Amino acid sequence: MPSAEALKARQKRLAAGREQQRAEQAVTLPSQGQLMLPLLRCLDSAGGEAAPADLYDPVAAEAQIDATVRDAMAVFAHGRVHSLFERQVRHAQQLAKMKGLIDARSRGRWTLTDRGQGVLENARPGVVLTIFETRFGLAVWGHVEEAAALIERGSVATIYTSPPYPILKAKEYGGMEAASWLAWSLDLADLWKPLLAPGGSLFMNLGAEVYRRGVPYQSTYLERFVVAMEDRCGYQLAQRWHWDNPTKLGSIEWVSVRRRRLRQTVEPVYWWVNDVAGMQDRADNRPVLQPYKTAQRPYRAGRRPSGIDIGAGAFDRDNGGAIPSTLLSAANSASNDPYRRACRGAGLKAHPAIFPASLPERAILMTTQPGDLVVDPFFGSGTVGEVAERLGRRWIGIERSKAYLDTAALRFPAIAGGEGIPSCP
Repeated sequence: MPSAEALKARQKRLAAGREQQRAEQAVTLPSQGQLMLPLLRCLDSAGGEAAPADLYDPVAAEAQIDATVRDAMAVFAHGRVHSLFERQVRHAQQLAKMKGLIDARSRGRWTLTDRGQGVLENARPGVVLTIFETRFGLAVWGHVEEAAALIERGSVATIYTSPPYPILKAKEYGGMEAASWLAWSLDLADLWKPLLAPGGSLFMNLGAEVYRRGVPYQSTYLERFVVAMEDRCGYQLAQRWHWDNPTKLGSIEWVSVRRRRLRQTVEPVYWWVNDVAGMQDRADNRPVLQPYKTAQRPYRAGRRPSGIDIGAGAFDRDNGGAIPSTLLSAANSASNDPYRRACRGAGLKAHPAIFPASLPERAILMTTQPGDLVVDPFFGSGTVGEVAERLGRRWIGIERSKAYLDTAALRFPAIAGGEGIPSCP
């Protein structure tokens, strides 16, 4: 049986633990992953090496931590009082050390490694960093293959994304030959499939206007991809949707210069479901019903030229709205939309290839419920995250370009305004 002294010490430790727990619950600390990049930046600004005490305030400023969080204290073992934020920075340093980004072999000194310096320039293989968090979401910086591997298997309701298209001339956000694109994209589809919950959906917006080099004939990469998605990867094609962008110029070479082809404004959005027993999925079109159009003239019953006989009153029933078609018309060229305005105001270059929010909105409403997890492996300007946040869905966005993630953060006022970053539930 423990002695009276031992019992008293135990009670003291329990009281200190409860006090520490209450203090931690009173503030919302940034995650270790969220603090890693600010820590690397501050180390770099300090010349690559600094004492921990010299980094706490700069990291707090870099991460836009408010005074309440920065000054929060708690009682730890032996009655010592410590800063909760400073402890979290030390934990972030340990995480960075495990990844080879910081060297702490010298007592009382943290040193930025060559690998850590490289991370500050570009997303490097093997390194995945949290850039910002919102109430429902998480934006991470890293290569899609490695970041996706960190997502829990079977946890994702819907993946909605628009990967770089296989184009002849690579653009700043990507691009590769069709054969390489096919191999790469099918490997990604294999990687994503186990992440989806049973009946989970994968939506991919792809480019239809991909020409062969030097001739006005289009690549058949889409057809090859669709067949391989079923034959090799085991996905089931739920439907083809189409996005009509009426302001799209089309191929400059073959449409505007040589005048050999028509302007192509429609891009496909392929909707796949992972193969599950019974071929059931989560989809429901009732959340996306549209208002009925006012009838121009009374509907007449009878047999139609197609041979279908429609009885009187067949269309009189109110089902809550009209079912949308698979064609969605929306332009993405507005130079004064909120995202582009925010980028100009912040002095940042907007992502050059964004899609309208109505595309992922329809998919998310049809295939998820509030609280479900939505993932965009090619986050870009953050449209999917913004829509998911507004609809009360949890989300994860993966992006290899830090510059694009900086612009995506502007879509979330609590991030862009420096009002603090709440933790993801």
